Amino acid sequence: MARDLHPIVLCGGAGRRLWPFVHGARPKALLPVHGAPLLRHTLDRLDNLDARPPVLAVGAAHLDVLRAWVGAGARWVVEPVPRDTAPAVAAALNAVDDPDALVLVTPADLWIAPPTALADAVHAGRPAAEAGAIVLFGAPATRAATGFGWIIPDGPGPGPRPVRTFVEKPDAIRAHALRRSGARFNAGMVLARAATLRDALAALAPAIVACADAAWRRIDDHGIVRLAPSFGDAPAIAFDRAVLEHTAQAVVVDLGGRWDDIGAWDRVPAAAPDLHGNRLPPEASAIASRACTVHGSGRPVVLVGVEDLTVVDSPDGVLVLGAGHAESVRGAEPPPAPLSWVDLPPGPAALPREADTAWIVLRGAVSIDGVAAPPGTRLPSGDEDRVDVGPAGARLARLHLG
Repeated sequence: MARDLHPIVLCGGAGRRLWPFVHGARPKALLPVHGAPLLRHTLDRLDNLDARPPVLAVGAAHLDVLRAWVGAGARWVVEPVPRDTAPAVAAALNAVDDPDALVLVTPADLWIAPPTALADAVHAGRPAAEAGAIVLFGAPATRAATGFGWIIPDGPGPGPRPVRTFVEKPDAIRAHALRRSGARFNAGMVLARAATLRDALAALAPAIVACADAAWRRIDDHGIVRLAPSFGDAPAIAFDRAVLEHTAQAVVVDLGGRWDDIGAWDRVPAAAPDLHGNRLPPEASAIASRACTVHGSGRPVVLVGVEDLTVVDSPDGVLVLGAGHAESVRGAEPPPAPLSWVDLPPGPAALPREADTAWIVLRGAVSIDGVAAPPGTRLPSGDEDRVDVGPAGARLARLHLG
């Protein structure tokens, strides 16, 4: 496949139902699946396309942690604030120098198996994209899902064929009817010429293009563009709603294999089941248990006498999830977890002030301007440099609040 294909990888997935592996400091793109983060699986699929190094759209808070997983040559478009996928695509297109080059826009956190399925679909859609179409990918509708967008093709597959209509997150009755009719899941990826996407955005969402262009800055020596704060003025809207639901240029090709956007723990791929239906990584074991799943971080996990549970063991917390409650994780508000602790000697102490961080007294005598702060006290914000430690010293925990 020719090397004029430029991937744009959107790294803004929130993953609010995937705690404890996904939280404020750790984006959904780093959710581990079969030994590697979703971002790494995405980059491996792109390697099958023999494409140019990717352009990655990423929030400022996650730039450093994501860069560790991406090879040399990648370019990074850093958003000062999240504004959804339409502004992210508009900004990232500025990193593609050739308007006639093909662009593949993909989220960083999809699951597609086998990995070659994407290459096959891109090959099928390439002629239409080169001719000016906006090519979408229709994934097999494996269930009557109410949490996905659907595409109703105009005519039989595998495509490319025009998109008759989109249906966004239907109710259960409509979802069953869509599946019976041959509709496909909207796989959330787009293939088109760079100029085609930019022209569509300019025609259908001009305010977004104006904000993205005004916020654009020079790419530095590390391949990083830090968008100006004015990017935050862009309307927050998904690319699907801003462009795809209104354009006449959209066509769809079938994406084979298994696709999932992995929105909750009941959709995360796990180990193959044993004779009792338990899906366990090598470090886990089960006794008198059935239909349980463990997602681990390498520590031993033992299940005894339980059924229909999902156990998620991560360095940042443990989740025990009953069957049918995967969606409820979104509402979980776990307490902040200690990132580290500090032992302070007697006398005055000045603790660093850090965003989204608080200090808790664990033990010892501590006072703030002469007022005692017994163990369990959270130091008031702004008083970190006015701490006095008693003669026996003290230990304080640094807590992440993101």
